[in-house]
Parts: sequence; C-alpha cells; structure tokens
Amino acid sequence: MKKICIAICFIFMTLFKTTDSIIIKNDSKPVVEVKEYLSGIVEIDSINLKTNFYDNNNLDNNVIVIQPSSESLLILAGHSGYGPTAFFKDLYKIRVGETIKIMIHNRVYKYKLKKIEYQLKTGKIKVHKIKDINTLVLITCTKNNKKMQTVYTAALY
Repeated sequence: MKKICIAICFIFMTLFKTTDSIIIKNDSKPVVEVKEYLSGIVEIDSINLKTNFYDNNNLDNNVIVIQPSSESLLILAGHSGYGPTAFFKDLYKIRVGETIKIMIHNRVYKYKLKKIEYQLKTGKIKVHKIKDINTLVLITCTKNNKKMQTVYTAALY
C-alpha cells in the first residue's frame, strides 16, 4: 500500500521578515484558489526530470498542484522512493543555484533554487513565499528518512 508522502494541514507563507500567512485545514476549502484548471510540465535538466503536473489532487498517479497556489506562488508535490509514480525520486540530487523550468500555457518560466530545507512530518508544513518574487516550491519525502519531508524553494528569474 502506498503512503502519501505529505500531509498538509497548515501552510504559512512567509519569508524571514514577512508576517503574511495563509492557514489551510485538511477539510477546508483553500483561501486562495487558482481560477482555472492548472496543468503544466516541470523540468530539471540535471536529474533528467521532465514530467507533467496537474491540479487534480491525485498524488498517487501524478505530481500535483497544492493549494494555496496562485499567480505568484506555485506549490508542487510528488512521490519520491521507487516505482512508476516516484516522479521526484531524484530530487535529492539537486543543489542550490540550479535551474528548474516550469512550462504552463506554452510559456517557460525559469526558477533558481534558493533553499532546501527538511521538516518533520507532523501533519503540517511551512512553505516560504519569497517576498515580491514569484516562488516555486517542490515538496517530497526525504530520501532514506520516513520521518522527514524536503521542501525546495526557488525564485523566478
């Protein structure tokens, strides 16, 4: 039986000195919603990753968009580990400074990885929104550690 790598009860949008926050409970509607169905491609050349993502909440088969994604914050989650749905299995190999490409509606957006952090799997996760910059966040389980999840934060350039 597959275990879902992440459980998100609360997402706090902050960056070091900002105070804005969005709180989401598992059983509630998102405070900020993407206004249309969102799908695209995430690509990281250094690990030969090129896969689709969808705003459909089916983490067992896809990389998914996590709410409260918006025009300035895109949060993607995917499985790591083994098997055909472990789309983020090699994410642990990327380093700060690398480029992550997002393709949406025939446009390519390039993000530079700024931060990698590890958080305990507690039923909540803290996601940093880089102030005044479009931000991409990738979330997956931490390699070889069932108690941790890894959060990758990147800035549009």
